[in-house]
Amino acid sequence: MRIPLVVPLLVALPLATRAQTEEESESAAEPPPVSEENAGDVSSGPPPPPPEDADTTPPPPEALPPPEPPTRESMEEQLSPYGQWVTTPEYGRVWVPSNVPPDWQPYTDGNWAYTDWGWSFAASVPWGLTFHYGRWGYGPSLGWYWVPGFEWGPGWVDWRYTGDYVTWAPYGPYGYDYGLGWYGWAGVPYRHMWHPLHDHLVHRRDMGRIFHGGRGGAPDHERPGRGALRQVQPGREEDRLHGLLRRRR
Repeated sequence: MRIPLVVPLLVALPLATRAQTEEESESAAEPPPVSEENAGDVSSGPPPPPPEDADTTPPPPEALPPPEPPTRESMEEQLSPYGQWVTTPEYGRVWVPSNVPPDWQPYTDGNWAYTDWGWSFAASVPWGLTFHYGRWGYGPSLGWYWVPGFEWGPGWVDWRYTGDYVTWAPYGPYGYDYGLGWYGWAGVPYRHMWHPLHDHLVHRRDMGRIFHGGRGGAPDHERPGRGALRQVQPGREEDRLHGLLRRRR
């Protein structure tokens, strides 16, 4: 009998002490593994494309770059009906979604679609731009909040996969400390990542077991330590993504 590994649920706090600039909004801290002792058992990086016989559909517009990039003003106008803008000492004005359940996580409202840019998030909510621009953080008073950014990406997330399962977590904003027991990871069976995610999300208590069953992980020096502040270094996944975007444009 397999016994799920329970992952502790502790709050992650922002470390930065000054307002974020637009340039800094394109930098990110990487989320730590679900379980430090099991993190070496998983493969790091995006999962492979769907098999040829998969029941996929063409990528919807929500998964593709917009014809014109948004401005700060257009972002505020588009997001205001679906949440509130709050001024923080760490990042300036951030957006907090309304009417989401207590256990809500970013990158779970929709599905993943395979595109020329790799796996791209196709949101099923009208505020889907937050999954292609900016960064997500979590605080004890605000819950999940979004820090605006101005560079499009298919999905600003860190990936882990085992072959049978795929997991991801949002990159945090500049200067973000994830703390211990980060619970921003979400996951589904690989065969369902291009289906509506809500129908297939893995329960949080089982995430550690999924990592433990993985294979071939990243070297130790590439894994965030417990509670460590992580910035993306040259050659890491986000930098690879930047290069891919430049080549595709």
